[in-house]
Amino acid sequence: MNLQTMLEAAPTFLYSDGSDVTGLAMTAKLFLLSVVPGLLLALLMAVGQAFGPRWLSWSIRSVTYFFRSTPLYLQLMLIYYGLSQFDMVQLGWQDDQPFWLLFRDATFCATLALVLNTSAYVSELLAGMMVTFPR
Repeated sequence: MNLQTMLEAAPTFLYSDGSDVTGLAMTAKLFLLSVVPGLLLALLMAVGQAFGPRWLSWSIRSVTYFFRSTPLYLQLMLIYYGLSQFDMVQLGWQDDQPFWLLFRDATFCATLALVLNTSAYVSELLAGMMVTFPR
């Protein structure tokens, strides 16, 4: 791959002709949709992990362990393809149930995976920070 080929392909990544969303625009959209809910969920999880009862702290640690120990790509596949195997989601298209309407959209599934992944990592950081300060 040479520089000329890269320069010719660059405009397709940076802007759109109006009909398609580019990679940069979709990345920015997913980032903006997932960062604020991920941080809010992480804050709640960190407070529950640091100052909550033992059973709550243990359950939050197990959730964060799962999301931090599996690759994000696997989480995306489990949410997009795995959750559609449940009857509640799979048969939802017949009754226009909200689960089907949400999980048929790839953007929602990607945002959900990014929110859960972000909240798992950030909650461990925040919980460690909260434990080090005196009450």
